[in-house]
Amino acid sequence: MVDKKAMLHFASVTNNWEHCGVQVSIWQTTRSDLNDTGLAISGAATLATMDGLVGVVEDWLGDCEAADDCKQLYECLQSDLDRLTHAIYTLCDERSRCPELFESTVKQLFALARSKDDRLREFVLLFAPSLLYIYLSSVSFGDKKGVGSVEVALLALYNMEVLDEQGQPRIAPFRLPTLARQSIFHEPASLAPASFTVDSLQRLEAGDADTVRWGPPTQMTAVTAATRLHLATAIMLAFNARLSTLPKMALMHLCKAVSKTVCQGFNRPGHHHRASYGNDTSFGLYPRPTPRIPLTPELLKEFLNAVYFAIPADRSLFDLPHLTSNSMPLSHFHYSRFNEFASLGIQALEDVHMRAQYELFPDVLLITNGIKNSLKVNPSGQPSDGPMGISVALTPSTTTTTPLSKTCITNASFRTKKLPGR
Repeated sequence: MVDKKAMLHFASVTNNWEHCGVQVSIWQTTRSDLNDTGLAISGAATLATMDGLVGVVEDWLGDCEAADDCKQLYECLQSDLDRLTHAIYTLCDERSRCPELFESTVKQLFALARSKDDRLREFVLLFAPSLLYIYLSSVSFGDKKGVGSVEVALLALYNMEVLDEQGQPRIAPFRLPTLARQSIFHEPASLAPASFTVDSLQRLEAGDADTVRWGPPTQMTAVTAATRLHLATAIMLAFNARLSTLPKMALMHLCKAVSKTVCQGFNRPGHHHRASYGNDTSFGLYPRPTPRIPLTPELLKEFLNAVYFAIPADRSLFDLPHLTSNSMPLSHFHYSRFNEFASLGIQALEDVHMRAQYELFPDVLLITNGIKNSLKVNPSGQPSDGPMGISVALTPSTTTTTPLSKTCITNASFRTKKLPGR
């Protein structure tokens, strides 16, 4: 720490020297030295933290080499899962500092991705968004060879996810609900006795039998430019299927990876991209622009599905703005709980919305606008809301009765009539 009195005395002395015509540059030199010292201290702290995380990853790799079966591999993961997960995420972000350790880690993730144990593959899926960003970003820079191990790991993860236990292509069926049954979005039409016809009953019974099948996906042996985004979409689909079981750390790095993927190549305030793979040697007055990552509407919709899971599930009624302030950006709203990553999730949503506007994807824009409007207006903050803040006001069911005319009720209706005496 620098003494304030000494600095004031030094400033007064330099002012006197300058008044006498003496050029003084000691203060400027001292100021720059202090800035350099602060940067050096920050860098040293980062290196110390990185060294500790490197030790965690190296110990895990050594334990995996000594393991004989999947059970022992799973025990290696559970010994210090939180620190190991944080260390691998940090290694993915700072892979340029430890390229050899990053390659060894990706090779071990490739071995876990090929395992038949679902728990080991779920561990690899934790890092799927980060690995996808590393792979797609490096390919856009023309450095596909530098991420060959990442491509092989993603390819193995894709092939294991699209196959079932018998090794056959997985087919996922989905049931299409019929409008004759009520849902959170609509009320069914009242079925009066006159509407119980043969056609209406057959239509009601056949509504539950309609199913849509997703698949079977094709197994890949190599990744090409035509299948690269399809592979990324399928991996994100598998990631979204396990959102409820993933730790909150995975949601945080998911939002970061989504923002970096959709914003690469766009000069936006607050987004500073630093490529870890490849060195840009084009120094000069006009540097080479950062290439953008090609994306498809299907991949963006999977990103939105994952980001929307991190949207607040419990909001206070006083946190919501007045209806006249709906034009405000989502970053100006305060949420009482957002899975602890409010700013990251809202920023990722805004980034996907920006990219959809640039690419003119109408289906993605429909989803992003729906999510943004739902965050601002729909949730009531009451305990009766659904798990995702959905609140629908259902009208009470009433029975229609034919009203009686006024002439049916007269004063004679209220007169008591004497019974004849016996």
